[in-house]
Amino acid sequence: MHLDTPPVDDDTTHQAAMDDDRTDWVNLELNRAFMANAKTGVFTTTLGLLAIMLMLYGLVSTPFLLAWGMAVVCMAVYRRWIATTYLAVSANANAPYLRTLFSRHRWSWPASSVLWASLMFLYFGRVPLTNQFICILVLVG
Repeated sequence: MHLDTPPVDDDTTHQAAMDDDRTDWVNLELNRAFMANAKTGVFTTTLGLLAIMLMLYGLVSTPFLLAWGMAVVCMAVYRRWIATTYLAVSANANAPYLRTLFSRHRWSWPASSVLWASLMFLYFGRVPLTNQFICILVLVG
């Protein structure tokens, strides 16, 4: 059985190019909005970090807690730098450059999530239930 495909005309090609342009524009605006909010997210991360460090100090291994805290601070500073850089160049840069910039540093958000989730290995089953509950609330939300 042979299926014939309709011939491609200029209108179809033009429409596909317009759709690609719209998609690029939407993705660029989503990236800008994400990066604008990322700076606030870093501030919230710092508050959560301070709360957890104060709450867990003396209840878990201090060297591990300090190592985890330093890793979270380093990741927060890196993410803040990415957001600041992206927003500074976004006004004058073209879409392909911004896409490349965002793609180059995209790994840091999942890495940050894994870093925060690793806190579970530090406190779960080692601290009182009330502290575990508060830590879970900070992690999920």
